[in-house]
Amino acid sequence: MMIILLILLAYTIQSVIACFPTATPGPPSIDPCKQCAKSLITKGGGTAFDPDMDSLDPTTGCAIWTLKCTSAVGSATITINGGAIPPETGAPTATIMVACDATGTAWTYLSYPVSTLDCS
Repeated sequence: MMIILLILLAYTIQSVIACFPTATPGPPSIDPCKQCAKSLITKGGGTAFDPDMDSLDPTTGCAIWTLKCTSAVGSATITINGGAIPPETGAPTATIMVACDATGTAWTYLSYPVSTLDCS
């Protein structure tokens, strides 16, 4: 008799638990700092940028965009925001790494938002 009561009790508990709603898992959220669009920066200048490279910052996990400008003669210069931020130069290649900000709405360099890059 006791065994039958235990079986009925176990069945009843399982039935009650099955009636409680559970949360339906949604798609995993993506950190906004991994979602900056490359179209947020206008690239220009007399020389084309080399193919770019994407990576993640090992410290923050945010997106990093590396751009290179190579000059056929002499040194290369990457002008940032029309000269509002000191340029990056190198011979024959200048390199800049911009990071996606925490909100995913801007690329930054030295903590400044970047809207234009020119390669010359």
